[in-house]
Amino acid sequence: MENTQKFKPQFIKDLDEYFNFNGNPMSRGFYNLVISIRDFKLYEKGLKPFGGWKPTVAREYFGIKPRETTKNTIILLEGWRDILTTEMEKSNE
Repeated sequence: MENTQKFKPQFIKDLDEYFNFNGNPMSRGFYNLVISIRDFKLYEKGLKPFGGWKPTVAREYFGIKPRETTKNTIILLEGWRDILTTEMEKSNE
């Protein structure tokens, strides 16, 4: 029997998990998205965000191809951030 379930990256699962951030609920997935954008921008400039950080592990978390370029990864992550921010603003109206 063929496995018909589609792969769901951890990022998608974490979008529905919330934690307390400065007294307000925040999605763990959204937080990781914002932090990862920062990390990839540092990496693009030749800096590692922290000692054990690896771009392939970060890409795997989001379900991005491991060999994607850093610039394309940043563009993709920023696009997702913009979409999620727009959706959050609409739900708060």
